[in-house]
Amino acid sequence: MINLISLFLKVENWQYLAFAIPCGVVLLGITIWTIIILRKRSRALKNNKKIAQENVIRSEPLVIDDSIVNYLGGLDNILRLELKGNTRLFVKINDFKIVDKEKIKSLNIRILEMSDKLVLVNEDIRPIYESLKSAKGE
Repeated sequence: MINLISLFLKVENWQYLAFAIPCGVVLLGITIWTIIILRKRSRALKNNKKIAQENVIRSEPLVIDDSIVNYLGGLDNILRLELKGNTRLFVKINDFKIVDKEKIKSLNIRILEMSDKLVLVNEDIRPIYESLKSAKGE
C-alpha cells in the first residue's frame, strides 16, 4: 500500500493522473448522457406505438346488404373486382360521378381514388368483396 502511495507521489506520475482523471470524467459523462438519450427514445417509441394503436380504426363487423352495390353506382358501373389481402378491395369503376362516397364512408370504409378505380379499405373487407362478387354473379 505504501508502495502505491509513494509511486503516485512522484512528479511524473501526477502528470499521468492529471490526464487520466479528466478523461475518465468525460467518458463517464458520455456514458450517462447516452443512457439518458436511449431511455428517452425507448419511452418515445413506446408512446408512439400506443398512439398508433389508438388511431387504428377498429371497425365493427360490416353489415352487408345490396346497398353497397347502389353506393358504387349499380352493377353496370362495377367493371372489375380485385381483393388484396383482407383489407383492400380494388373496384374498377366505369363512372365516378355516380358513386356515393359519403354513404360508403358511413359504412366505416376508407376510400382511395385512383384514375380508373377505387380502393376500399377496412380491417376486413372480404364480406364486401363476397357481396359484390355474388351480386355480379361471378
